[in-house]
Amino acid sequence: MTDKQTEKLSHAEMLYKLMPAVYRAKDNGSQGNTIDKSEGDLNKLLSVFGGLLDEISANIDQFYADNFPFNSSSVGGDGEPSALGENQDLSCQPWLLPYFSDLLDVNLVSPDAKGQSREIANAVRWRQRRGTIVATEEIAQNIGDMEVEVQEGWKRVAMTPRIDAPLAPESSFGEDEVDSSKPLCAAKHPGLLNTTVDVRKYSLAVKADQATSETRVSRFSCEGGGMGDVLWIQKNRSAIPLYQGSYQDQSRRTVDVRTPNWKTGHANPRSVLLYCPVPQGYFVDGADKISWNDIGSSNVVEVIKENIELEGRTVEKITYRGNFEKADQQIQISDKVSLKQNKIYQFENLVFTKEIDAKKINISFINCAVKEVNITSVDNQLIPALDAVNSIFEEVYLKEGAARFEYCTVMQKAITPEIQASDCIFSGTLRRDKTASNKKIDGCIRYSCLPAADCKRMPSLMFNCTDKAPLFFTTSFAEIGCGVIHPAAAEQIKFGAENGGEIGVYHQQRYCLRYEAVILKIKESLPVGLKVALIPDETLGREPVSL
Repeated sequence: MTDKQTEKLSHAEMLYKLMPAVYRAKDNGSQGNTIDKSEGDLNKLLSVFGGLLDEISANIDQFYADNFPFNSSSVGGDGEPSALGENQDLSCQPWLLPYFSDLLDVNLVSPDAKGQSREIANAVRWRQRRGTIVATEEIAQNIGDMEVEVQEGWKRVAMTPRIDAPLAPESSFGEDEVDSSKPLCAAKHPGLLNTTVDVRKYSLAVKADQATSETRVSRFSCEGGGMGDVLWIQKNRSAIPLYQGSYQDQSRRTVDVRTPNWKTGHANPRSVLLYCPVPQGYFVDGADKISWNDIGSSNVVEVIKENIELEGRTVEKITYRGNFEKADQQIQISDKVSLKQNKIYQFENLVFTKEIDAKKINISFINCAVKEVNITSVDNQLIPALDAVNSIFEEVYLKEGAARFEYCTVMQKAITPEIQASDCIFSGTLRRDKTASNKKIDGCIRYSCLPAADCKRMPSLMFNCTDKAPLFFTTSFAEIGCGVIHPAAAEQIKFGAENGGEIGVYHQQRYCLRYEAVILKIKESLPVGLKVALIPDETLGREPVSL
């Protein structure tokens, strides 16, 4: 069956198809008894009625979807089929979710509608399983939209083994059977509560061939891109942890009485540890790399040329848009870019790993990562020389013109005579020029993080800014986690945006708000006195090794 046959017909097409063939044949401009659209008067008349019927049908479908605050993609756990049937693309409108939450007495903590719908859909399920590892893991994965590994703090506490305690068979731990008649061999049993580290081996997670009581299934980034479920087990539990501080570190230690957080308080009977992967940000492994000279012929980058009117003259505007529907991974421009004069350029969904040199032009970036941009002159003074939204830069140099930043992060240097910035992070230098002059920058800045060393050079117009030093997972450009705010960062950076979210390039991803929502929601389901620690773990970004 062809795509055209399976495509859903509009009401106008259905009405035209239902008309007797004799009327369709007499319709001027008609193509006989086909159902293709034509320019006939009958077809035009039915199109009017069909358009109204389309709106009525869409309204009824949406009304039906509003009765279900979730669909099949948002249900966790049992994964029951959606009640929406064929209308899988429809979902409950976000403004209705608070009414459903009041009906079920659900405290919505998710920062987006997708997470809130999952809270409502799983409310009864999580109440029935509150306090269990299953519910804790589901809450983190549904609200945080990330894979997590849960560890109970009491299992990390060093305890004296009981002589009468039965031991599970070695095969359930993925280990070979030991000779219990020999003391040296019996001490290697993986079920023993050993506190002295076995320095002869390393402890790590490995892929398992078959499921046992000790195996786990987790989603990891697999080789070649994408995510996949992997069956794994902890190998050599009492040995030296190969990756300390990760989910693969299950060594027992003396009780840590400090409040659990991402770094301390893990070995505590009152702690629940959630290991989560480091957010990738704009940088991923296995990116599609193309040359700037070949960008016009690439099928993953859409090139749009148009003419716009500015100051009574016609200016050519060229838009380069990364097409994520055709590119499986990130799209990187791997060589230096030199732009032509007297044009306006707009880049969307692209990563530039080399510098961009520009003269007598205006540039805008949307959802981009740029290593260095150097603008020596501007073509049009009516618009900013650099206009960036949801983008990250390593260095920015403007000799003249204005730079406008909204939800952006500049990792090192930003040199511009005039600036307009909102909800941004400038972690390095922010000055008017490359000299050591203390002359102030023109413009205004609001809800942003500014370098304390350059406070005298900031614009006179500033509102609700902070000079707290930002803390990222990594500051190395083009590495996974570059520019992503670390959980240990200051509150003014994690929640300092105008709408209460994080400032910087990943404001729309809501990383910090999702972390906070996961902790708040899990606290509701845990017994009184237990505390939650969310721990970023780089090893969760790759699948375990095979032995």
